[in-house]
Amino acid sequence: MSSSLDAHQDLPPSTARVYRLLSLVFPDDIDAGLTAAVCSLPAGQAVQALQQLSSVHLLENLGRQRGRDTVYRFHHRARQHARSLAVAEEPSGTEAEVTRRSLDWYLRTTTVCERLVTPAHPLLDRDISAPDVVAAPLPDETTALAWLQAQHANLMGAVRIAHRKGLYATAWQLVHAMWPWFHRVHDYNAWFEAHELGFDAAWRCGHRLAQRILLNAWGVGLRSDRQLERALEMFEQVHHLAVADDDQRTASQALHEIGNVHLDAGRLAEAERLLQQARAMRAALGYERGVALTDICLGRVAFGSFDYARATDIFRTAFGALVAEHWFNAARALAWLGASRAQCGDFDEAARCLRHASKEFAAHGSDRWTARSTEMFGDALTLQGRTGLARDHYLRALALYEPISPHDAARVRTSLETVYSD
Repeated sequence: MSSSLDAHQDLPPSTARVYRLLSLVFPDDIDAGLTAAVCSLPAGQAVQALQQLSSVHLLENLGRQRGRDTVYRFHHRARQHARSLAVAEEPSGTEAEVTRRSLDWYLRTTTVCERLVTPAHPLLDRDISAPDVVAAPLPDETTALAWLQAQHANLMGAVRIAHRKGLYATAWQLVHAMWPWFHRVHDYNAWFEAHELGFDAAWRCGHRLAQRILLNAWGVGLRSDRQLERALEMFEQVHHLAVADDDQRTASQALHEIGNVHLDAGRLAEAERLLQQARAMRAALGYERGVALTDICLGRVAFGSFDYARATDIFRTAFGALVAEHWFNAARALAWLGASRAQCGDFDEAARCLRHASKEFAAHGSDRWTARSTEMFGDALTLQGRTGLARDHYLRALALYEPISPHDAARVRTSLETVYSD
């Protein structure tokens, strides 16, 4: 290895500096976007420097990753060697500057992902100190989601480091920008850790709106993980903060989520009361998208009360309101519409709705909702007496649920037991 380390002496000065500076970044893996940001280089020069370092075996080329360019990491001992050179040759404060520019790059790129994947997510501050830091090129929603998935461990590292170093604005802003990844992947350990750090950081900054939004997002994770009583406490806290700050929109969101908790717990009458309150507030605010989202929940109340005709009407209206807004929420309404039509005996429309929704979820990488719509299709087929096809759908849904939702997986196993017993 010593001969490889000696190769740094023959590097062009600009590449030798890249070698030194990259030893100070916090991620274990490195790509051209991060290198360009840290070293203040154009993208092409960053690519060239990484290739040169790989060619002399100071960096290991790990190949391309979905959503990223070619990824590299330091060879054994090379990072320690490069770091010793950085300490000896770079000016005081370089490591802090490298960390700051790294965090700026992650924050800027994650914010691009947030806008592409969840354009309705509330716009909040982004405090980026290095205006020359350029986000990774992400042309569309699919690429953005792939980047988030490939970088999620580094992003969690960025949140931890920003919080530990007292860069609290960056810490909470990173958590806020990561919402599309949490919402899509349902990694609850990361979800809860990040939002605990993010909420604390927003509190330390005195940013009241960020506190409410992050606390609400934390509660959504708890509800999705079936920690319903903790979620209820969190949403009630959000509602209290929103009322105190006269934030009607967030107050309506909190009521919507409190209603959802009661819905998930099977307390349908209380759920409907709260959801109707939330809907009225959203209508008064002119928040049409919010009205449609609450309508999906009210449709679920009707569905749970066996009023399938009413549920059909609600879901159809919600779908019409959401179809031009964003595929995800429209597809949720469509899946529930399909489930309702199956209960009404209209199996042709049910199949069309569920097939379309399932394809949308699968195409956009939403495993949880691909599983849910596939399970609903299995339920529709069971109602028709087509138990063989129903089993196939339940098994596909189960395979998707098992890594992400034990509660949902258990429900599908019960459905499988029913169709296997027929």
